[in-house]
Amino acid sequence: MTGTVRVPVRCYLALGVNLGDRLANLQAAVDLLGALDGIRVRRSSRVYETAPVGGPAAQPDYLNAVVEIETTLPPRELLGACGAVEAELGRERAERWGPRTIDVDVLTYGREEIDEPGLTVPHPRMHQRAFVLAPLLELDADPPLPGRRRIATLRADLGDLASVRPFAPPLQVRRARVVAVVGAGRAGTAVAVLLARAGHQVVAVAGREATRERAARWLPGVPFLSPAEATARSAAAGGVVVLGAPDDRIAEVCAAVASAVGPGVAVLHLSGSAGLDLLDPAAARGATVLSLHPLQSFPDVETGVERLPGSGIGVTARTEEAAALGEALARELGGIPFRLAEDVKPLYHAAAVFASNYLVTVEAIAEELFRAAGLRQPAALMEPLARTAFDRTFAAGPEAALTGPAARGDAGTLVRNLAALAELAPDAAPAYAALARAAAGIAARAGRLSPEGRAAVEEALVRWSS
Repeated sequence: MTGTVRVPVRCYLALGVNLGDRLANLQAAVDLLGALDGIRVRRSSRVYETAPVGGPAAQPDYLNAVVEIETTLPPRELLGACGAVEAELGRERAERWGPRTIDVDVLTYGREEIDEPGLTVPHPRMHQRAFVLAPLLELDADPPLPGRRRIATLRADLGDLASVRPFAPPLQVRRARVVAVVGAGRAGTAVAVLLARAGHQVVAVAGREATRERAARWLPGVPFLSPAEATARSAAAGGVVVLGAPDDRIAEVCAAVASAVGPGVAVLHLSGSAGLDLLDPAAARGATVLSLHPLQSFPDVETGVERLPGSGIGVTARTEEAAALGEALARELGGIPFRLAEDVKPLYHAAAVFASNYLVTVEAIAEELFRAAGLRQPAALMEPLARTAFDRTFAAGPEAALTGPAARGDAGTLVRNLAALAELAPDAAPAYAALARAAAGIAARAGRLSPEGRAAVEEALVRWSS
């Protein structure tokens, strides 16, 4: 049977892993299953740990869980979908019952009994596996078993349920959320587009006139409302309100819309430097507050939509519940979530500015100086130089990639460069001197610049010390 099933069928899937980051692999499997067309993950059991059963000796212990799904896929297509998830997470079938990064087994397909090559449901050994029965019984007290067995009549086949140890709470299950974006600039709009693609319902956007035009292109059919109206639409469904306003306006916008939120509603901002205190008006109303910061630049919406998947996303929250929500949203954006403490956000954001904004600034200054030196197409000529330095930095680390007069203690070149800048591009001279001092420090710490060489660099820069 191919195609789709008209009425969704309830099924149970068993997940197991004993390689890599075991808990992360289980969660990734749930997320991947939930992202597939025709599958809705309803809930998960707790995660259990157990010793391996069969297979080679000295395997690591397994983590196991069972998830309940609803699917419109026919049985064999569901089996194929489970195999695709295994492949995505690096499953290799080198030996029977061998160690694995993930195992996704179809335990049941409704109450059907199927016995075909490569597909038998109920799973023929599920009643003999305590690591399957323990999590399964959390979700269904009387599940379908092979041979029409019943839990109530199982005796010797039941297995030793005491041999499995509770390890972690249930895995997070993505559910469709109702989302409103207030201040749908480039970043906010890209986030809304990706959340919509992940299956969430974007019910409203708000912002200035440019936001209306942006939303009409990227979110056709989504109403453009006032901030208060947009917030109320999401809040009425216990949804998520994304404040995409500029950092200096987040507190103002939050105060203006806070009366529409309450318990069960999440309010988040996208700032990398600002804390959660900007959301205090929403928190005072009982809303869950958090921030998500994509470690990515958004020169335009199209680039953001393309580049945000695969990027890191900093999650800042004050409760574990809020952090779990933020991590789930980050994964649904296609990002890689990481926890970001509230008190270090300004320092973290300064690092992000150096890594992106100031990198662009330095290249812009270089282009202007090349043009002043008579190069007609400086961007094309400098590109191989810039790309080599950039690629080498990430391939070998900054200490190995760094070259230039400051790194080798060439004080004479520094003096000549600064004299030329002072005469022809005086605004660039202080930045050159500051970066030369920083470069000398990196080289010295790496053991590539002697104390005498560093002293010579400092002497050349003394005029430019503030």
